Amino acid sequence: MASHHVFPEMLATISEAKLKEVLSQRTKFEGELQQLLNAVNNERDQRLKVKMLLDRIESVPSMSKIAKTPRLRLDDIRHFVEQAENDPSVSIGLMKQWQATLSRESCVGTQSERYKYSELYCRLTNEWVSVSKQGSIDPSNPVTLIDLTRQEKRDERVEWEKYVFTPLNTNTAAIEDYLKELFAETGSNQDIQAAYHALRVSTQEFETRLHNNKHFSQSDLKWIIGGLLRSDLLTEQKQKQLKELYNDKDLLLALEEHLKFRMLNLDNWDWSSAKEGIPINQRRGLSGRYRFFHDESLFDAIMLRYIGVKWSVFFQSAMTKFRASPGVWKSSSVAMPKEDKLRREHFLGRRYLEAHRLQHFKDEIFLEQLTKEEEEIRGAYDGNPEDGDTRKSSIQISQTLLHTIATEVLMKTYLGEDQVVVKTDFKWFGPTLPHSTIFTVLKFFNVSEKWISFFRKVLEAPVKFAEDGPDTTVRVRKRGTPPSNPLSDVLAEAIFFCMDFAFNRDTGGAILYRMHDDVWMWGQENACVVGWNSIIKFTNLMGLVLNIQKTGSCKIAGKVSESDYQVVPSLPKALPTGEVRWGLFLKLDSKSGRFIIDQIMVDKHISELSLQLDACKSVFDWIQVWNIYAVRFFTTHFGQSANCLGRGHLATVIKTFNRIQASLFRSTGGSVTSTLKEMIKERSKIDDIPDGFLYFPTSLCGLDVKNPFTTPYLLRDNLPVDPKAVLDTYMMQEKAAYETAKTSFEKKPPFRNFNFPLQMSDRLKLEPFMPFEEFSKYREKTSTALLNAYTTLLAPARCKKIIQTGSSCYLSHDTWSDLSAYHQSTVQLHASDMVNRFDEILIAEDGVLPTKTVKRLRESRFKLQD
Repeated sequence: MASHHVFPEMLATISEAKLKEVLSQRTKFEGELQQLLNAVNNERDQRLKVKMLLDRIESVPSMSKIAKTPRLRLDDIRHFVEQAENDPSVSIGLMKQWQATLSRESCVGTQSERYKYSELYCRLTNEWVSVSKQGSIDPSNPVTLIDLTRQEKRDERVEWEKYVFTPLNTNTAAIEDYLKELFAETGSNQDIQAAYHALRVSTQEFETRLHNNKHFSQSDLKWIIGGLLRSDLLTEQKQKQLKELYNDKDLLLALEEHLKFRMLNLDNWDWSSAKEGIPINQRRGLSGRYRFFHDESLFDAIMLRYIGVKWSVFFQSAMTKFRASPGVWKSSSVAMPKEDKLRREHFLGRRYLEAHRLQHFKDEIFLEQLTKEEEEIRGAYDGNPEDGDTRKSSIQISQTLLHTIATEVLMKTYLGEDQVVVKTDFKWFGPTLPHSTIFTVLKFFNVSEKWISFFRKVLEAPVKFAEDGPDTTVRVRKRGTPPSNPLSDVLAEAIFFCMDFAFNRDTGGAILYRMHDDVWMWGQENACVVGWNSIIKFTNLMGLVLNIQKTGSCKIAGKVSESDYQVVPSLPKALPTGEVRWGLFLKLDSKSGRFIIDQIMVDKHISELSLQLDACKSVFDWIQVWNIYAVRFFTTHFGQSANCLGRGHLATVIKTFNRIQASLFRSTGGSVTSTLKEMIKERSKIDDIPDGFLYFPTSLCGLDVKNPFTTPYLLRDNLPVDPKAVLDTYMMQEKAAYETAKTSFEKKPPFRNFNFPLQMSDRLKLEPFMPFEEFSKYREKTSTALLNAYTTLLAPARCKKIIQTGSSCYLSHDTWSDLSAYHQSTVQLHASDMVNRFDEILIAEDGVLPTKTVKRLRESRFKLQD
């Protein structure tokens, strides 16, 4: 297996070769240029000076590219130079102008500039590779952030060890009684009992199928390895080993045989490194929290992923069938009384938002952590969506959840209803989950003792901290589940499924919006109080602890007039105190009902970002930390722009990014642009660096610095100034629909509906058309206009379309079309300056610069997975 040192050595060789080639071309060009200029200066005839420049530009290889420059019409100049041999009307002054143009713009001004910046690009890449070779970041633990908070790291380790190595024996008899009452005995109806029995039977059938399956086929290994490479479990070294393994057919066949043997002997399975212990790597994420990863062998990682995904797909399907069984899961809507239905049929002749809300819960929220299909492709924990994903990432679903909360609060309060929002999550959920609780729940769902025994061996892993050295004591886990493992998700979701169902039954059908251990609910006060008590009961029984720092509730008054926006209603004592927060930076304001940015929390991360930037040892390192932390991280936690958040939220985002730059770069010009230019000038002595060189994407020979302002300004014009305008439009549509229905009813001839109750028909035929209050009473069940308003508010903001004009036309149409709206806007902004400097948009042709080296370094070292 290749050493992890080979990778940076190989990149260094490629990068050095690119630099040598650029230097060679530049030396050759400058030598030929000097010879040409000397020859031109020695020539007395002005016409021959121009002709000499033309001939040499077209015939000398290192200058031949200049002839293709769009700004130089060489054929036209040659034509008139030949005409000047006999035509005295072609003046000497005009020929001097041609000489100056050819000398300045083609030879000295542009080509030399292109070589200068090509060399700079290569040297910055070499600097990055050199830093990598020096081991400034441990290759076995490719953490993006430099560890600058050692005490915090130690404190979290102490806390983690306190939980993980100390068992918590929960009251399993009480848990069994709770589950029996919920699913199988006096507390449940016959429909629930039948669905529960079907779930138990399906568990037994699944185990039988799993036992009889032919395991670890080549197609299985493909999705297993693909999933591992996309997860954040493996170190960079193991990722490289796995890629090499995947491309070696002989090794893959040997692996298949080995894994099949281990699967057939599951009763005797144990960790590959049971004696020496599984190393634990402690990695810090941008949020400031640490996660503790098992650095398990590839054999174990592959096998456990296979088993975890198989169980995940099964439970996702079986529990979804349970939820969909008739009479099991209560509806979230208030039933419409029969008489009200008949009245609507009489007056309106027809029998919708409600269905959309339920579909969102079913498709995206329910059991969100479980795998739906074995071969599904999904982003890693806290990772951004990627090309090729077949299912939304957790980050995407979380953004949709933010929009759903904002839309629900806005809509309900606009229509005059008070809304309560409650948010919580579980403290150290992964490390604290009691094994006794896990096995009790699995047994209740009819998981056999054989598999429970296997899960016990997986959870009771022998571990040690990698940083403590090889001789440190190996200890056995007695609590919790390891991160980034689908089997851990299965065990957690099996338990949380019980909470989801209990919440549904206790509240009479309210929806619990839960993503793993992140829990939201909202609606009427009474339902939220009942739901909160249901969660408390479940938490205490299962041996879990709620995270008080991330728990809170908020009540927003229904707005019937502008003065109501100053009202902050009091919360019932039964609900938790504390702020309602989404992500790190957004908190729900009870007065306005809007999510606002917590500037104090932003300041804390500005300080941390400053430390991280100062710790960088290369320009590209600095750019990567800026791109990932300052732009991607902040942008994600500010919330994706959507109609429900409106233009005001985006304006705050823009102002906050302005404040971030002003705070970080006060001493270097107040911007990332001025700061980077100063850094590069110190290294290269090059001044007046074009902005396009910094901001253009790698594919266009730029350093790909991200601008946090570009996307917000592309979105701004497509957002409503005030989201309430969408509901104002709805209200006008509803009133218009009422008048239309009333007119239609009053004009229609008498009609006898033989399916309509005669007694009620006789009573209603003398009544005038229903009042507006009755017409609008069941909006969520009957109004298409309200559904349209709701989905409009939910919709993410669309980017402004960028038309290719001016200097950006130097790019081919295909190249332009392949760029994102962000990069199209970037090119459009800086294209004119780049063309003025280089006669083209690109500083070098394809293949000249080490862009593939830069791309590879970004993928391997800075794909934030921790």
